[in-house]
Amino acid sequence: MRLYGEFDAITGAPILNALAAAAGPPTPAAAGDAEAADGDGQAAGWSGSSRSRQYATALAQIAADWLGGDTRRPARPLLIAHVQVADLTAGPAGTVELNVRGPLPRLTARLADGLAADADVRAVVFDGARPLAVSDKLTATSIPTKTRIAVQARDRGCRFPGSQDPPGHSDVHHLVHREHGGDHHPDNLALLSRRHHSLVHHHGWTLTLEPDTGAVTATRHTRTFRSLPRGTPLAPPRRHDPHRPA
Repeated sequence: MRLYGEFDAITGAPILNALAAAAGPPTPAAAGDAEAADGDGQAAGWSGSSRSRQYATALAQIAADWLGGDTRRPARPLLIAHVQVADLTAGPAGTVELNVRGPLPRLTARLADGLAADADVRAVVFDGARPLAVSDKLTATSIPTKTRIAVQARDRGCRFPGSQDPPGHSDVHHLVHREHGGDHHPDNLALLSRRHHSLVHHHGWTLTLEPDTGAVTATRHTRTFRSLPRGTPLAPPRRHDPHRPA
């Protein structure tokens, strides 16, 4: 990953001070590093490239500490377990949600046990394709966190037909807008990537959800498309039977 950007002096000062504090004192320039510049505020014998690497390491550590909630507790991955009511007595196998495009990998029971020992796990119980999540306040100003998790667990990514955008690139969209009486119930919510969210709002698309199957139908004028939650297994096509009509 490459990071570029510019800050004004007032905004940049606390960022630079935090990186300097987290990185600690500069380390001596390694052999082969660029010669230390005399006019950039660094003492002779210290390399700008080595200090930049220290800042990069410090930035990653600050982010990990923030995600972990404590400098003494490293960041842990968040696992969302998909649990079907009918399969509560079955073995712990399923799929893993990854914030990348493409198919979802399968998860074995052994791997699930290993990940659960070193992750924050949240279970979402399903009845068919409908997540059994109850919001504390369906009419609250913002969508409750556990409702968002339930919708993310059901949709597993952007629900606009043909989209492969993962949950981390998606917003929670109200199928019936708040000003028209819509609430925060999972049956009225669907994930849409930011580009498709804008497309739906500005180009006249209408989305409807079938709670029992999780299928989303997108309609615009005479065009209609249907999508299933990301990673839903599809039935194989039936073989041609010469004794049955096409």
